[in-house]
Amino acid sequence: MPMVALTVSASGISVTLDQNRLSVQAPDGAPVVIEQSEDLVMWSDLGSGIATDGYFLKEISGGGTRYFRAHAGATVIATNASPFVLTVNPELVTMPDGQIWRVAPQTVTVHPGTNYLAGDLFDGRLHVLKRRLHDGAVYYSRVIADTNGVTQVEPINAVLPITAIPKTKAAIAAHQALKVVLVGDSLEQGAGIADYHGTWPFLVFDATATTNAWSLRPEVSPLTYRNFGIGGITAEYGLIATRPGSPVLTTGYDLAIVGFGANPGTGDAVLVESMVHELRSAGIEVILQSGEQRQDGIATPFLDTDVFLAGIAANQGCALADTYSYMLENDGNYSTDKVHPSELGHQVWAGCMRSLLNGLPQESKAVVPASEFQSLTSLPESLRGAFPTSTTVQFTPTTTTGISAASLFPYNTMGVVLGKIPALSAVNVLVVGQSATFHADSACAVSLLTENPNGVQAEVLVEYGNGMPNRSLTVNGFFLPRITPSSGIGTWNTNLPVDLTITVTDGVLTLAGVSFPVRH
Repeated sequence: MPMVALTVSASGISVTLDQNRLSVQAPDGAPVVIEQSEDLVMWSDLGSGIATDGYFLKEISGGGTRYFRAHAGATVIATNASPFVLTVNPELVTMPDGQIWRVAPQTVTVHPGTNYLAGDLFDGRLHVLKRRLHDGAVYYSRVIADTNGVTQVEPINAVLPITAIPKTKAAIAAHQALKVVLVGDSLEQGAGIADYHGTWPFLVFDATATTNAWSLRPEVSPLTYRNFGIGGITAEYGLIATRPGSPVLTTGYDLAIVGFGANPGTGDAVLVESMVHELRSAGIEVILQSGEQRQDGIATPFLDTDVFLAGIAANQGCALADTYSYMLENDGNYSTDKVHPSELGHQVWAGCMRSLLNGLPQESKAVVPASEFQSLTSLPESLRGAFPTSTTVQFTPTTTTGISAASLFPYNTMGVVLGKIPALSAVNVLVVGQSATFHADSACAVSLLTENPNGVQAEVLVEYGNGMPNRSLTVNGFFLPRITPSSGIGTWNTNLPVDLTITVTDGVLTLAGVSFPVRH
């Protein structure tokens, strides 16, 4: 019987027949299953001899008459001597262009609790992630373990994720110009290590291909970016960064990367959604990073909760980078403060971001028109709890006896060194006896956004004009330039109209704006 060759193009599997053997060749040792069929290959009786390396079939010998089909197999997982160590041979995934994408068989270690085995779209390796949230990976299996080892393995149909940043992906694929802006707290800024050249923003957006594996610069030309991250900030800052007319919205950025949550703030989720809404309404694609769970015992902001992150992404049409889950893979990813990344952690963070900023062909999510954007108010009350469900920020007082001045600081402390970051907006400067007034038809709280420089202190009287008791407040300057929200200076359980008057009784106050959270 002459030799016959058959290639199944959908899976890239080659099937070769001769007089006494059926051989199956898969790309890079991919898993293959041989099953009976009536439409492909007539061959001799299936014998008992099956050559295997423990994870996928290689060849079948036999005599007689049977019909067989070769096709890609499902993910195969084997337990090793350790009950927490698994060897995984992942399923093949077909890309939109018909090519096969796969992760090579690897050995991974899982931990007590829930583990997701996921193939990173940039480094091509398996990662063990805490949750199924990241848009830059193919998920293969959910693995449950207790303190004694693996107790349950649940298969997941492996599919290439649909991208929410198609314009960015197209620019990478075509090696065309890309403009990126970063807005967030110290984790976005690149804190944790002394050398800025080792931080994840530098590794992804500044460094050359000869110095690190994560740089976008070899793939994109020209690539420009600005980093507006500030250490110690909460999400009120994002509303200032994305205020109407701000450089973030008007400079023509293609992509914004947004990351908040390291600093406790009860309004973070809705504030983040508000700034994402402004970015998306301006036609800017968005990658939303997961809120970092601090490792130092401080209460974690609820921005960590995946239901809120997924809700924002679905409502506003943006991508999710689960940097938090990537950081949890290794204790060495954290610096000594147990909050910010170590040198290794910055590399992990850069890799997580590159998994989204990859060069693979991916289908695009349907663009959500700005007119159809929703808000977190669409979530059930049980998930929203007692948190504010919308927030507005006012930058210009209704009346003021102070002066308007240029912001004292660039909005990223690295901007002083790099000379890249301009001030974003004007501020209101009030001295003793001067005041500023603001009005809101409805609010459940008030937060002042101040920007006093180091060593400059102000004593402030806050009057709400709605029957709530007046408050006195001390505003201290910081050694790092940042907008500081005075959250909770006025908080009540229901929405009330607010006629806010802020009067300086001692010192100097630099006031960037006022935020008014609302409950629905």
